[in-house]
Amino acid sequence: MGIGFHSAPPDQIRMNLTEGRSEATGRALDVAIQGDGFLAVKEVGGTGRVGYTRNGYFFMNQLGELVVGMGDGYRLQPPIILPPTATNVSIGLDGTVQYKPASSATRQNGGQIKLTLFRNPEQLRAMGEGLWTATEASGPPATMQPGTGGAGEILSGYRESSNVNVTVESARLHSLDEWRAALLHAAGVQG
Repeated sequence: MGIGFHSAPPDQIRMNLTEGRSEATGRALDVAIQGDGFLAVKEVGGTGRVGYTRNGYFFMNQLGELVVGMGDGYRLQPPIILPPTATNVSIGLDGTVQYKPASSATRQNGGQIKLTLFRNPEQLRAMGEGLWTATEASGPPATMQPGTGGAGEILSGYRESSNVNVTVESARLHSLDEWRAALLHAAGVQG
């Protein structure tokens, strides 16, 4: 599900949680979520705030932590830490992260990416940078394994594109501007 917004007055903005199209990148650490889940991440340094995202652009930092590439970086929660010399990293549909240590040809298990669901995800609050935080209306986060409880599966080598069609939304905004101008004109108000 990409995250877009429906056109509405500011106090009535609703997220559009329809799933965006998965686009192949061929990069093993890119993931798309096929389902309703979010990735839980924690800010590296700074405030250490926890947020939820659908951005699956992962990379390994100098400490071997799997982080999402936005801002100064957000560490996956629960954390997945691989040896800095890990090679051939792969991520399975169930979120299992495997790698080959530099000193061995045997694949090792590096952990499992978890997904988070909310009772009312459209009620999450935007934090910026494609991050969202839970609210009382969204309900508490429920962490689960990919492939269970409607959380979805992890598709490695893909990224989720936006679910917003810019041409359609621009036309809709133009139409709303014309409608507003006509209403103001009919009411005798200079707009």
